[in-house]
Amino acid sequence: MLLHFKSNIYRHKSFRAQRGISFFIALFIFVANFAFAQTDPLTKKVTSVIAYKEPIENVLSSITKQTNVRFSYNSQLIDPKTKVSVSAQNKTVKEILTIILPPYISYKKVGEHIVFFQKTSYNNGNPPESCLDSVSLTKNDEMKTLFAELLIAATMAATPVLAQDSFQVTSDELQVTSDELQVIENLITSVEEKDSIVVDNVPAPLVVKPFQFTFIYPLGTGWVKSPCNNYHASLSILGGVTGQTIGIDLGGLFNINTSAAKGVQFAGLFNLTGSRCSDVQSRNAQFAGVFNFTKKGQSAQFGGVFNIGDTAWVQASGLFNIANSAWMQFSGFFNIGKTAYLQAGGIFNRAEKSACQIAGILNITKKGKFQMGLINVRDTADGVSLGLINIVKKGGVLEAGIEAGEFVHTALTFRSGVQRLYSIISVGYNYTEKFWSVGAGLGTSFKLIGNLGLNLELSHSQLYLYLSDTQSLSPQRWNTFCQFKPLLNYRFAKHFKIYIGPSFNLLIQNSDWVQAVFPAYEKPIKVPYSTYSRTYDTTILDMWIGVTGGIKF
Repeated sequence: MLLHFKSNIYRHKSFRAQRGISFFIALFIFVANFAFAQTDPLTKKVTSVIAYKEPIENVLSSITKQTNVRFSYNSQLIDPKTKVSVSAQNKTVKEILTIILPPYISYKKVGEHIVFFQKTSYNNGNPPESCLDSVSLTKNDEMKTLFAELLIAATMAATPVLAQDSFQVTSDELQVTSDELQVIENLITSVEEKDSIVVDNVPAPLVVKPFQFTFIYPLGTGWVKSPCNNYHASLSILGGVTGQTIGIDLGGLFNINTSAAKGVQFAGLFNLTGSRCSDVQSRNAQFAGVFNFTKKGQSAQFGGVFNIGDTAWVQASGLFNIANSAWMQFSGFFNIGKTAYLQAGGIFNRAEKSACQIAGILNITKKGKFQMGLINVRDTADGVSLGLINIVKKGGVLEAGIEAGEFVHTALTFRSGVQRLYSIISVGYNYTEKFWSVGAGLGTSFKLIGNLGLNLELSHSQLYLYLSDTQSLSPQRWNTFCQFKPLLNYRFAKHFKIYIGPSFNLLIQNSDWVQAVFPAYEKPIKVPYSTYSRTYDTTILDMWIGVTGGIKF
């Protein structure tokens, strides 16, 4: 009995010991996880970062000072001078990066480093075999950990097309050049075990050279390696190919930069910067007899036929211009841009968002400030359109109508635009003097009380006298009719208004042509009455006040 009792005591103590051990294991795991979370650079809190159109390098530097998190990136992939705006307090590093990084950039945490690299969806190309090389990387005991971080930084930051000048870890000013490696974990293991590692078939860095002379690629000083080189100047009798030019490109027929261009390019036929698998940012000016093309970056383009760019300061061409965003576009035919400040096209302009569009026939935008053309189309009524027909899809004026007056007895009218400024087209007829009026004008609308409103309209019409002798109209006879009309309108229904008001009229006649050809028509057009009438040689002026009324629907 005593033995059985002691056995139960031992079992109870054993259970308490096991429960204590389990508690300490759980506590250890919790503390370890908490410590790991505390050291995760992406979850560190930034007290405050406020910037408006500041270089991204300044914003990253501010984050580093507050969190000790270091950032590694390729300056060719992200221009350190790129302007960003952010206002954040007590946000994590991850939340701020989501705000300031371009959509084609992702990142990976490596110790206290955050490495920026290009998303694979933005770059699926492979380097040309002529640019493949071997890279030897070494380390020493003091830099063992940092070297592993640098290797990942170089791996993740490199672009698959061509390795760029250098990939920098900004805090340590150390440089290493490489491309995307197959398995990062295996490489790190190799570095930990060996003093050096050799990686085959990675793109060699773009070698910086002062000058290239080419007859036509590859017959030149750079031979087949010219796409792997970065030149300050390139001269080609017919055409040359470089990896990148950071000075001047002169080509008799063409210039091609497989990576980017930062300088000036002149070519007889075309300039082409950036291949389909390169997203390196350019900053260049291009002049060509036929066309210019820049895949990524900022450019000023002057082409004889057309220009295609990403972000254009200015594009000028004989036929058309296309850009993702543009400051100014000038063309003989058309301009297309996602966003544009100024577009001037001989035929038409199209943009999703614009500040000013001027075209001979048609302007189209979703949201814009000012349009001037024969026909203007926009989605919203937050701007002004000046043209014969102005179509605003939301909140605009689009009204047809019939009106009558003492001089133009019957007229068909069409009003289009926005309330603050709309255009007027009218065609009318006078039954006694037998003339037609064709006119255009501008108006503005104000809401007074309830359904009552006020329109102020100014119009100009040309009068065409019907000549019975020739059974034709006489457009040569100068008969100009001008009106200013303040009109009260009342809305009975959503699409039905009546209006009436005084009209202040001015008629200018000159009968020289009619007197010379048709003496029977020397008599000028009669007005209902005149409050002011003067004759200057063959010019007759008549002014009077009349009444105009009508309906709009």
